[in-house]
Amino acid sequence: MPHKITIAGREITLEWTQETAKRFAFRLAGIGGMPTSRQFTQPQSAAAAVVKVLWALLPKSDFMRYETPEDLFVDIDGEAEHLAIGQAVTAIFSEMAPTPEKKRTSKK
Repeated sequence: MPHKITIAGREITLEWTQETAKRFAFRLAGIGGMPTSRQFTQPQSAAAAVVKVLWALLPKSDFMRYETPEDLFVDIDGEAEHLAIGQAVTAIFSEMAPTPEKKRTSKK
């Protein structure tokens, strides 16, 4: 499912696909891996954790604009962008783990 967000006034669509999953794993491996659950819940590290995940989820065309998650963080502007990004990342996390329905194969 596509999730539209805005970064620095540009609309970006995030989507969890097989290609995104491959890029996501590769990009996070390059910066030390997925942030821990503790990093997401601690106020001093939560923003960095979310931006690292967002950076790894960016479509290729938008990813090329940001060499590091820090560069992306600097471009995120305003509370409205922060809120929408948090909602999109949360929604994509739920899409990453398939439900039992999606895991089933059809039987004749």
